[in-house]
Amino acid sequence: MPMPQLRSGIAIGRRAGRAVCLTIQGGKASLVLDRQIDRPIGMPVAETLRALLEELPGVAQGSPVGIVLASGDLACDDVWQAPQGMKARDIAAVAPVLLEARAAGETLEGLSVDIRLSREQLEVAALDNKTLREIQEAVRSKALTLELVTSIPAAIAEVFPRESRIALLWAGQRVEVDRREGPLRWRAVPMDRVRGEEGSPTLSHQGLGLRPGQVAAVAAALAHPDLVPNVLRGAPEAPRTFEEKFRRPLRMLGFAAALLLVAAGLSFRVQEQCFRAELAAARNREAELWKFHFSDRTYVKGDLLRVAKEKLQGSGLAPGDGTIPSALCFWMELGRYLPDVESLGMTLETLDLSPEGGRLSATVAAVPTDTLRNAALLEAKLNDSQKIAVRGDFETRGSDVQVRLKMDYRPR
Repeated sequence: MPMPQLRSGIAIGRRAGRAVCLTIQGGKASLVLDRQIDRPIGMPVAETLRALLEELPGVAQGSPVGIVLASGDLACDDVWQAPQGMKARDIAAVAPVLLEARAAGETLEGLSVDIRLSREQLEVAALDNKTLREIQEAVRSKALTLELVTSIPAAIAEVFPRESRIALLWAGQRVEVDRREGPLRWRAVPMDRVRGEEGSPTLSHQGLGLRPGQVAAVAAALAHPDLVPNVLRGAPEAPRTFEEKFRRPLRMLGFAAALLLVAAGLSFRVQEQCFRAELAAARNREAELWKFHFSDRTYVKGDLLRVAKEKLQGSGLAPGDGTIPSALCFWMELGRYLPDVESLGMTLETLDLSPEGGRLSATVAAVPTDTLRNAALLEAKLNDSQKIAVRGDFETRGSDVQVRLKMDYRPR
């Protein structure tokens, strides 16, 4: 089940003000608060509003609030037939002419005006800028979100669209909304003799039975800000065009994108400097290795690996050497691992090398305490090779030992 929504509405009539706070859940509304105060003659709108805001509970903080005013507090609130063929984009051009006769004694520069085109009718609300600022400051001081400022009949007409005719007596005024002849009409007529709500019908909405004062305040809470003339849209600081509406968000987005690009650029710059430092260290090390191993050749940047590979291939020590059997490989391995022949007293008799293997026949001196010591040392040294395997056959002949070695490739 969805969480209940909390909304507040404030209606300020000619002789009274009313505040309601209600919760909405599952299409049903429940009143949390309903307060009404008197409004003496001459009491400003902002003062009445502050007194009503004090009545709202603490849980209402942060919730949306709508405010509806008596027609006498507005410079203009009216509805009339729009000129034939008029489009929404034409309103800004004709608004000054349309309001000139209806806002007598007021200058457009000092008003917050909103005109909306609905079903070939123009709905208008205009409020003095000073009064609107006072309303905004009072609502802001209570940590509420102001969504709507309009007239009482305009809000009632939007919230009760199925009522063909509404006539309410409340707070020194008679509010009328009429749809019986097709086009919507509304008006609020002063009636100072009306103090209470006697004789006014009861309306219902979302399960609530509402008295006239409650109707106005509940309409303030439930009226959609985009479906009624809302003077907040005409405030001096409000955006007037698509460009003005999105200028600040786009500017902030551009600023954020610029910061992102600057941060990315700085990161890439730091990485570049690190790479340059590493490259310089590698170049220095390469030059040192070149000087040590290839002192007879001219140093060429980045050429150390190629030259080293060439030298390694020429030495027969490169990886892969010996994968193809050859007599040269045996010769190189013998030369690499053959021990000192003088210390062994070795005399080579025959050496037979072929791609398939090789045989070596030689004599070595016999050691008195260990006759086969030199022969075994010769075999062991040659078996240190990773490429050939050696098997020996020894025969003692007086002071010498006959050595016959068979050599094969080691399996890879």
